[in-house]
Amino acid sequence: MAWPSHRIPRSSSTAFGDMMRVPGTLGSPLEHKARGMDVRIVYSPADALKLAEKNPDRHVMFFAIGFETTAPSTALTLLRAKAQGVHNFSVFCNHVTIIPAIRAILDSPDMRIDAFIGPGHVSTVIGCRPYEWIAKNENKPLAVSGFEPLDILQSIVMVLRQLKADEARIENQYKRVVPWEGNRAALRAMAEVFELRPYFEWRGLGFISQSALRLREVMRNGMRSGASRFLECE
Repeated sequence: MAWPSHRIPRSSSTAFGDMMRVPGTLGSPLEHKARGMDVRIVYSPADALKLAEKNPDRHVMFFAIGFETTAPSTALTLLRAKAQGVHNFSVFCNHVTIIPAIRAILDSPDMRIDAFIGPGHVSTVIGCRPYEWIAKNENKPLAVSGFEPLDILQSIVMVLRQLKADEARIENQYKRVVPWEGNRAALRAMAEVFELRPYFEWRGLGFISQSALRLREVMRNGMRSGASRFLECE
């Protein structure tokens, strides 16, 4: 994967801090910065949009990455950019989805998994219902867990009790944060902005079909200038 901002003159690239050292085809963002490119750390896509609004003569690209946890903030930022008519802002979309990755792991011939501890951060958005097939079709228990030590310990106890009783259910240990049906407002924003890619290459897992998000055509058409040339990860 190549860092795309070199394609447009007078452009600024933005990303979360933990992406700065991640290597790409032509180097990491920090290496691009060392070569003289304008690469900046932001704490949210909204920060990148503010940068575009303050610098209308520069094109600002946000490197959007992450599971369903971070995709809603990208979606809402793009909807805001479209509504406000900000045309010097774009997104290099690398969002992925959790369920196809779990399917790929379960489909592996070398798979030896008895149960799952479900990701609490993703589940705050998608809820628990998308995991139901894991118990129903694969006969694997899953407990959606929080992040505190006691959360994790309780989730382990939940799946161990199921295994001992020869059961397979989806349990929500993180009820104080995760609704069973997910965050409907976040899911609506994602559905409005994104659609599934036909395929996407994962580091360590290879190509997985329909496992990542791209912008819908209506969103790509709504962004002018050079934005459309790197709204997708090619």
